[in-house]
Amino acid sequence: MNKILILILAIGGYYYYEQHSKSQHERVFDVANNPMSTDEYIGLWERKAIQMCEVSAKDYNIDIRLCPTYITEKFPKCKSKLPSPLPKVIDSKKLGSEVIADYFSCIAPWPHCKGQEIISDFEYRQYCTDV
Repeated sequence: MNKILILILAIGGYYYYEQHSKSQHERVFDVANNPMSTDEYIGLWERKAIQMCEVSAKDYNIDIRLCPTYITEKFPKCKSKLPSPLPKVIDSKKLGSEVIADYFSCIAPWPHCKGQEIISDFEYRQYCTDV
């Protein structure tokens, strides 16, 4: 009986380790094999946007220390980009893409000039060129 209990605990521990040690990237793209709640899926993409900002901060003229605040401040206004109603579970890459595409585009970091986020050619001409 003790051997069975130990085996069950070992398998459970391994499963827990596997699920929590995967990188965000792996978990986001493995939803077909490991479905997750929509809230968890969105949270992974939100953390991915912050990481993207930190990695690209120098190229985007962003102070790396401001990345978490810069990205999280976008969440409330970008929530309107999520489809309604949201599914309870993301269980395929296709569904995940349908749910997250517009939202991630909205929360993702963009280059900056003179402290302004540059999303369009107009903003580039306005803030990035000295005429």
